[in-house]
Amino acid sequence: MAIGSAATAAPAIEDYGRLPAITDVSLSPSGDRLALVANSADGRRLFVKSVATGDFLLSLPLTGIRFAGVQWAGDDHLILYTGITLDGWMGLTQANRASVVNLATRKGFDLFGKGGNVINAVLGVVHTAKVDGTWYAYATGLPSGDCSGCFGNPLLYRVNLDTGERTVVARGNDITQGWFVGPDGLIAARLEEDKEGDWRVLAGKDGAAITSGHSKYTGAAIVGFGRTSNTILIEEPVSETAFTNRIEEWPLSAGGMPVVQTLPDDELWLEHDRMTGLLIGQRLEGDTPVYSFFDPATAARFNGAKNAFQGVNVRLVSAGEGFGHMVVYTDGDDDSGTYWLVDIASGKASVLGEEYPTINSADVGSTKMIEYKSADGLTIHAVLTLPPGREEKNLPLIVMPHGGPIARDRPGFDWWVQAFAARGYAVLQPNFRGSDGYGEDFIAAGFGQWGRKMQTDLSDGIAYLGALGIADPKRACIVGASYGGYAALAGVTMQHGVYRCAVAYAPVTDLAELTHYDAARYGQSTELADWDRYIGASSKSAISPVTHAGDADAPILIFQGRNDDTVPASQSTEMDGRLHGASKNSTLVLFDDETHNMILESTRTAVVKQSVDFVEKYNPSDAVK
Repeated sequence: MAIGSAATAAPAIEDYGRLPAITDVSLSPSGDRLALVANSADGRRLFVKSVATGDFLLSLPLTGIRFAGVQWAGDDHLILYTGITLDGWMGLTQANRASVVNLATRKGFDLFGKGGNVINAVLGVVHTAKVDGTWYAYATGLPSGDCSGCFGNPLLYRVNLDTGERTVVARGNDITQGWFVGPDGLIAARLEEDKEGDWRVLAGKDGAAITSGHSKYTGAAIVGFGRTSNTILIEEPVSETAFTNRIEEWPLSAGGMPVVQTLPDDELWLEHDRMTGLLIGQRLEGDTPVYSFFDPATAARFNGAKNAFQGVNVRLVSAGEGFGHMVVYTDGDDDSGTYWLVDIASGKASVLGEEYPTINSADVGSTKMIEYKSADGLTIHAVLTLPPGREEKNLPLIVMPHGGPIARDRPGFDWWVQAFAARGYAVLQPNFRGSDGYGEDFIAAGFGQWGRKMQTDLSDGIAYLGALGIADPKRACIVGASYGGYAALAGVTMQHGVYRCAVAYAPVTDLAELTHYDAARYGQSTELADWDRYIGASSKSAISPVTHAGDADAPILIFQGRNDDTVPASQSTEMDGRLHGASKNSTLVLFDDETHNMILESTRTAVVKQSVDFVEKYNPSDAVK
């Protein structure tokens, strides 16, 4: 039976903000076992069951923790990740704690839970390997005690997943960023990068450089093995001044190999074999995902499964050995998100669970890509979501710019978007200039345009929908998080007469202060050069909403997590204080245990309920204007 049950009544607005009823669905490498996180009568739990029999092998409560993911090590070990907040010399820092569960013995422990002068948290990726019949995890640890060297001179540990015994297998220097460990337990490569932007990838534990480079604005990364275990995939900047990366396949010795693909960062995702770690295919994102696999049999199995689902987006979530069993995820116009288990041998697909089982198909607004011209002639692509059961005529509008800002939106079910659509609003999510996915020139078009053309790209979309008669341009509010929160506040402080209200979660409000905050944490790194290039080194105050708080011309609602280490809470409290000092209509809601990403259900339900109530108050969805 699937997790959750079919909805019958119209959902409460809070239902859109609830954490998905099923998440983190993952097959073991053999495909014989399935792990998933789902709601139960006594809270959220991690379940593991046999694919063949359906019998449950494990049920573990997750109440009271910030669950962050699960990873298999063979069929008998699971690594569970839990989000934690560290408070040290760099201020608040979000990290993950890793815990091991042995399915055979039902016993568990934290990878860095006992002694050894290591903080109980992992840095970066945890690799796993079976060596002489024993499973190990390979994880980078942070030194405890004086944290002045937390992110310098890291240590790579090998942890026995049965006994918890921990051994140092490699020692980094002050520019070591991490190691890549293969399924044989050997270090295949390591990455070094300094704060000036010089980087290099080196072979093995002590080998020479495979390749190197320099970038002012983005670094390199080791992606994994290439098509053979003698090659490594390296993500590196297209040029010293580029924001986009390419992925190259290099031998683990000297000399390069052909480029696997050159695309914007978020457009290319690679698929690796769960057993060997070898590259077996890729996914190109675009507006909808497109998969390709090197092996014809694998391609046929996946395409057969994908073609069984028509009219929805289909994503591969997990696959067992030989793709005999797959988990796929679908969402679309009448699908709020469903996980399926596909059995190739029987040709059957069974529902594992729905993410939002209380939301009827009829309550899901349709989404589609549109495009329009900005004032200076640039083509802007955007996602348009229409309210279910409403005529596409003179609709009230929510403009919801994405965060990043080097990111993009795609069609699909978005809980915050759909909450507004369910109340009769059209929702426009513009991929404004500076967004990812449309090439280096499009990103560069955003340089120096915070609060300027990046802002008018949003309001140009309002005019476009107004000209078509779809939306009423006089009934628009702006809602966003992170950079989207910045754009929301800029929309009512630096633009005027455009929006009836603004809602911002974790917004950037003072660009100069945020740059100082990052400099104190990271030093004069490539990240800060990135900020200066994108924002404009000399114009931070002029394009900061806090500077223009006294000019706000519409009511403002701000949400902020106190444990946010990306945009500190002071950004919101200062903005709210300036607004109140200028006698403006402003409300600030602070969440004690929340981070930058709305990870708590209590936060999400509060945000969705209060933001919809706020918008309905100042921009009603009925015919009243």
